[in-house]
Amino acid sequence: MDCIVRAMAIRGGGGLLPVFAMDEGNRTDYYFDMKGIKILRLCARILLGFIEECLGIPL
Repeated sequence: MDCIVRAMAIRGGGGLLPVFAMDEGNRTDYYFDMKGIKILRLCARILLGFIEECLGIPL
């Protein structure tokens, strides 16, 4: 699950950066950064095993 958390992150520490310190030079540090394709692949790999385990049958 840690790999999914790393694929969806707020750069620069999120709430650790003071909002009023944002300017044109560091604006991207405050953006939400999501790597959609990477997350989709990770979820496809993880969820199939999770569902099989919950249902008790191979899919």
